[in-house]
Amino acid sequence: MEYKLYSHPNTLLKDHLHLVTKIGMARFLQNNIFMEYEGLMRVILAFHDLGKASSYFQGYLLRSEPRSKLTRHSEFSSIWAYLYCSEVLQYDDFECLAAKICVGSHHKDLANMDDTLIADLENEDLKQINEAVDYPEINRILHDLGLQTELSAALFSSFFELPPAHKVSRRMRKVKRSLSLKHWLVLNYLFSILIWADKYAAIFEQKPAELEGNIWQTQYLDTFVNKLPAKDNVIGRIRSHAYQELGQSLDVATSLYSVNLPTGAGKTISSLKVAIELRQLRPELQRIIYCLPFTAIIDQNQKVFENILQTSGIDPKPEYILAHHHLAEPAFKKADEYSIKNGDEYSEDEAIYLVETWDSELIVTTFVQAMASFLSVKNSSLKRFHRLANSIFILDEVQNIPHYYWYFLKGVLKELSEQLNCVIILVTATLPMILDASDGMKELATRKDEWFGALNRISLDTSNFGHGLKNTIELEDLSKAILTDIEEDDTLNRLIILNTIQSSLDLYELLKDSGEVPESRLLYISSNVIPLQRLQMIRQIKENPGQGLIIVSTQVVEAGVDIDVNVVYRDLAPLDSIIQASGRCNRNDSKQQSTVKIFRLAKDGKAYWSYIYDKTLVHNTLAILQEYPTLIPESQIAELTEKYYHRLNEVTSKDTSRCLLNWLTNLDLSKALNYHPKETPGAFHLIDERPMQVVFIEYDERARELAEEYLGYLNDDTSDPFERRGKLKDVLRRMGPYMINVQRKLLKTEDPIFRVGNSEMQLYYDLKTGFKREDKQEDYIF
Repeated sequence: MEYKLYSHPNTLLKDHLHLVTKIGMARFLQNNIFMEYEGLMRVILAFHDLGKASSYFQGYLLRSEPRSKLTRHSEFSSIWAYLYCSEVLQYDDFECLAAKICVGSHHKDLANMDDTLIADLENEDLKQINEAVDYPEINRILHDLGLQTELSAALFSSFFELPPAHKVSRRMRKVKRSLSLKHWLVLNYLFSILIWADKYAAIFEQKPAELEGNIWQTQYLDTFVNKLPAKDNVIGRIRSHAYQELGQSLDVATSLYSVNLPTGAGKTISSLKVAIELRQLRPELQRIIYCLPFTAIIDQNQKVFENILQTSGIDPKPEYILAHHHLAEPAFKKADEYSIKNGDEYSEDEAIYLVETWDSELIVTTFVQAMASFLSVKNSSLKRFHRLANSIFILDEVQNIPHYYWYFLKGVLKELSEQLNCVIILVTATLPMILDASDGMKELATRKDEWFGALNRISLDTSNFGHGLKNTIELEDLSKAILTDIEEDDTLNRLIILNTIQSSLDLYELLKDSGEVPESRLLYISSNVIPLQRLQMIRQIKENPGQGLIIVSTQVVEAGVDIDVNVVYRDLAPLDSIIQASGRCNRNDSKQQSTVKIFRLAKDGKAYWSYIYDKTLVHNTLAILQEYPTLIPESQIAELTEKYYHRLNEVTSKDTSRCLLNWLTNLDLSKALNYHPKETPGAFHLIDERPMQVVFIEYDERARELAEEYLGYLNDDTSDPFERRGKLKDVLRRMGPYMINVQRKLLKTEDPIFRVGNSEMQLYYDLKTGFKREDKQEDYIF
């Protein structure tokens, strides 16, 4: 008997459901997680598109008949999944509701359970769709999938006459009394495999290839490290010992680890080695997910990891190492139409999909992308949630996560490690109290006290240029103090880190106008400058030690940016930011003891830190610093940090975290995870949304070509919309090095991307300091 129902143009519904079920179940069985839900997983995969069997949907798909309520398929499919689980398989309340939620939401985002289970279609609409479904073909498809049942219009109609105990609303009220965080993870997991398999089948129309085993081996890191210049100094010896010793404390029973090392001690490579050694100890672990706080340092780390493979003669293919952030280009090789048809390479959609679903052995990504993979309701993010199963999750510089979320993350990370069999490794120079030994966390740097105590690269000077931290200074005072220091020794490279872009621009102008600093030695780095220029300046700093460079910057240089200067000046900030700034000073222990000068900058009596930092963090920093002399040696910084985090833990309210955990437990997912400043202000979010405008700067000929390519795709009405969208996403990523974000109040435009062409550069963009700001105001972007 011939099959005639279609799921997509040129794809039979039979073939699509078979492929989705095959792909999804293969991943489910391979992961070996939540195996008690194997039957439920199969139903969700097999039933997710049953609503496409109606004549209404077929007419829309094959004969271009108008879309209407009756062409919609997800809700109808979800009712069948619910009915089958409830009346045929007699699953428990949670499983029946999970089936309905996953299938009903597979083309949209998750939401509060109560809202998700409310019908979008009227009963009369559902009854009309039911009468138009080809049940004989549906039953043949399900029989082929091993589901021996007979669906019928009469059985579907029974949904409207279910006994009270079987009704969705009754079950929902009942199940809410017994939910836990595990139920949230189960729902995410089943939903993730469904939407991943569904999209994969639609894009590739074949079963995915599995990873080629574990390519990453410790011997590749050994080869790379052995070729690095040896440093016979304190930090060099710490780096060597840490690299050799961290993995010695691993064991099969522990899933929560910390690596607490000083800045400059090589924690990036050492942590990667730990992860590889952990996979040797626990072969079921699959992927390594390396998370960093800022986009700026992802590409830097990716290049290090690629160099490790290249040093051993291995091509760093995206299957082995992949960077994922909003500016990253799709690493999977794209090809012409001939190559795509022959299966040699990937189309635009395919390449982007493989990046967004972390189809690689080692993924380097941001906290925002990493957290979105599990602390989100977005369909686009949750399609990679299942990748967390059997993974090693490295969170580098974890102290950048707001302190009022620490208790929340403690609960979530512990549950992830227990339920998804993933290993969490927190890596930092200033270990915050998110997890500790009482949670089962194990410190791998067992000699950390010895290592921190041996350091003498820098000292913290908290004298505020003689004014004391109880008092503030103005920009003019700061400028004069820096010029005085330069006069004493003009060969030292000096880095000044301020808290707002506007204050950094004002200081740059004061130093330039003084006439005492040659403009060739005065550099400016902040997010006011396009990323391409920032990288060029960082390279210039690294290649010109001892040239008397004066670098005015913001926090953009703090975490992970590998520069090494003689003196750092830092406006008052939370202690972890101060220590990160200190990591740019005498980083490699190649100079005489250097100084990090802390000051308290203000304008008209208002401190600049108050525009961007939580007052709890800064007040506790001030309290701790004032317990010590005004010159604090590096050997005391670990002690200082421990006191700071203990105090912070005592004063931080856990109310926000408890509320989030309660919402997650009750599956109130929009309240917990779908942040909106007015509708859901209490939801988890790492970035405060402010009205921002994307600005594209035509800095060079390459930028002009990219702008023309973007406009060409934007104005192309003839191409396939999916292909056009993929090409737009690709070119936008390549435009990233030329893009900055500015507050909307500084630029009045309706364009989603404001293009500054070469002829407008003088009006909008300064080649030294970036975007030109007409109004003098404090800007909160780093």
